[in-house]
Amino acid sequence: MNTAIEKEIESLRNKLESLEEEKQKEEHERAALDGVYEELKRRLEQSEVSLDAFIMYIYRDAKRVVNKVERHRLKQDAKAQAQTPTAEKPKATKKRAKKKRGKKKVAIKIPAGKYTNIPDDLERVFDVKEKGPRPKLVKAHAERLGLDQFMDECRID
Repeated sequence: MNTAIEKEIESLRNKLESLEEEKQKEEHERAALDGVYEELKRRLEQSEVSLDAFIMYIYRDAKRVVNKVERHRLKQDAKAQAQTPTAEKPKATKKRAKKKRGKKKVAIKIPAGKYTNIPDDLERVFDVKEKGPRPKLVKAHAERLGLDQFMDECRID
């Protein structure tokens, strides 16, 4: 148990050291940037060039840097949003309506042969083969009449 606590303390110390190093680096960088900016303003003033003219001169490089900073900021925002837990509202449960089920249709098996007198096309002779799909008109008519009546009325021997 003590080893786990000691490991945790050690990891926190390491993290503290790295954060202090990062802080020192940022302070050093900030001081250097302030110095460079003051030097730039002084030199522009000596050469009688405005800051606007200088920015327009380096616009392409500055735009690239600004886009890079914007992408980095968006990534940080997305990362921060992903880390913050959002309070989820409990979803209301709905009662599901019972499905009304009709009577199951008995699949009618139409034997192979020739059939006629189908209401949609009375004169046509439908040839049903042993294998393969049955014509839709024939199948629908057989389901309406029933197989026995269908065979009596429509089958050609």
